[in-house]
Amino acid sequence: MFPTLIGFSSAASADLAQAYYHFTLARMYTQDKQFADALAEFDKAIKLNPESSELRVHQAMAFYESTNYRDFVTAAEKAIELDPKNPEPHFLLGRFYFTYRESPSGTLIDKAMGEFEKVIQLDPKHVYALDYLSRLYVLKEDWQKAADTLARVVQLRPSHSDAHYLRALALVRLNKTDEAILVLEKAVEYQAAGEDHLKLLGGLYLQRRETAKAVNAFRQAMEMDESGEDIEIRLELAKALNLSRKYSEAVDVLTPVSTGALSSKATKEQKIEASFELAKAQSGVGRRADAIEGFKKLLSTDLPGPSKPIVQSRLALLYQESREFEKAVQLFKEVYNTNPENPEYTMNLAFALKDAGHAQDALTLVDGYLSKHPDEIYLLVAKGQLLGALGRIQEAVDLLTDSGLKQPDPEPFVLAASQLYIDHKKYPEAAKVIRKGLEKQPESETMQFQLGAIYERQEQYGDAEASFKKVLEKNPRHAAVLNYLGYMLADRGIRLDEAKGYIKRAVDLDPHNGAYLDSLGWVYFKLKEYEQAERFLREAADLNDEDPTILEHLGDVYGKLGRYDEAGQYYEKSLAQSKETDERRRVQGKLTGVKKVLSQRRQ
Repeated sequence: MFPTLIGFSSAASADLAQAYYHFTLARMYTQDKQFADALAEFDKAIKLNPESSELRVHQAMAFYESTNYRDFVTAAEKAIELDPKNPEPHFLLGRFYFTYRESPSGTLIDKAMGEFEKVIQLDPKHVYALDYLSRLYVLKEDWQKAADTLARVVQLRPSHSDAHYLRALALVRLNKTDEAILVLEKAVEYQAAGEDHLKLLGGLYLQRRETAKAVNAFRQAMEMDESGEDIEIRLELAKALNLSRKYSEAVDVLTPVSTGALSSKATKEQKIEASFELAKAQSGVGRRADAIEGFKKLLSTDLPGPSKPIVQSRLALLYQESREFEKAVQLFKEVYNTNPENPEYTMNLAFALKDAGHAQDALTLVDGYLSKHPDEIYLLVAKGQLLGALGRIQEAVDLLTDSGLKQPDPEPFVLAASQLYIDHKKYPEAAKVIRKGLEKQPESETMQFQLGAIYERQEQYGDAEASFKKVLEKNPRHAAVLNYLGYMLADRGIRLDEAKGYIKRAVDLDPHNGAYLDSLGWVYFKLKEYEQAERFLREAADLNDEDPTILEHLGDVYGKLGRYDEAGQYYEKSLAQSKETDERRRVQGKLTGVKKVLSQRRQ
């Protein structure tokens, strides 16, 4: 604080000792908020030791606390003059200019930056100056400097919660999402992450479609909310759960906001968002009637302009699933009329018309759009599909292949053309189209997958397996391929442990996929582990209670368990949903057999 007494004359030493006495009194008066007395003592100390920069620093602090800002600045500048290498007066001035800045473009903010930068030159590890300087860079939207400076803050103070958060925000603004995620994950590791960190982290995970990680982050954020009333966290968690197909959990999270205890605390916008996500979740768990009512109720409220077509489209899709095609057409028409130039609206209406038995009207609609926008890829694909629905198969395939193979991305055209052949059981032709597409786009996992499925339909199991394994070589986490390969083996009753391994990997990647759970149940059926089979098949049916294959499989399990009444019920449900002639014949045969057994038992 003061120059050492050693080496001074006795008179000088006495002055310094006296100065220290007055300094001590000044500090006591400052702490007691007796600023007039404090400043008087500082004056006495400075007269006795006029060359002390530290005395001027403490005097400046007293002026600041007494709101005498003019003299504060003068004292701080005098401290710099007496000791240019002392960082503290620069820090005090920087903090003052930061506190009383007018705007991000004002002169005081530039002065503050200059002072903090000087502090860092004198003391590169001055963490408080680095902290303030980083916030100034954020205010000026100099994101790169902000990120770099905050990195230094975190290095010096790993537990600095705000620094982790602001650094992540700066990196997001620089489009460095991966780096931002690493910063936030490090904050979690250092136990420096709060609700805001976890909400941001969850949102970034969703951008990367890492839904399981997003769910975990939002759950942790919700656990930190001691009041349990942070509605925003619930909404974000519910979105992540819906994207993860964890619909039943999403229902539990959203119900308090939509209709329960938190409903009165939610804003209008939050209630709308909660109701929308809740209806999506209800649809996901098979509560289609509840979902329809939820969307209808939303449409009766005063929705923001852009939201109404989204809700109408969701409701229309549910009507399509319920085979209420005219209702779907009516809603899609309303959406289409809001913007006839929107290709998605045009396509949705076209397919609704097709499903309602008006394929020619659908084709006319699409042709009208293509006359104005001839290069709209997905409408060209839709035209091919509509031609196929009208029985003009070769014309449809020619359009799709001729248009598609000229595109940089032929995949959607090739897949649609091959599907037309598949629908008419022309498997060699379907395979030929896919192989042409793969010549143009050999890296396409989806076309390679489709080729494997076509081979399987033709009972060319070796070629099918080879095709599936080509996909898995590039992408071992391709859940759909893992499921298909496992099911193909299980259905033939071969290499059942290997089949189970493939399917389990698929379920681990997408644990709420009804098709994958059905496959897992089926492989357990083939392994004669009927209780396990029932468990997974019931989970599959809970997610999709209108899938005829899942319902048939449940009937098979109950037959093996000797529960013939239940077996018969599920075969009847399967028949009610089945449209394929061969499938219906097979299930009818099983139902007849069950009825025969029940009849014999009653005799």
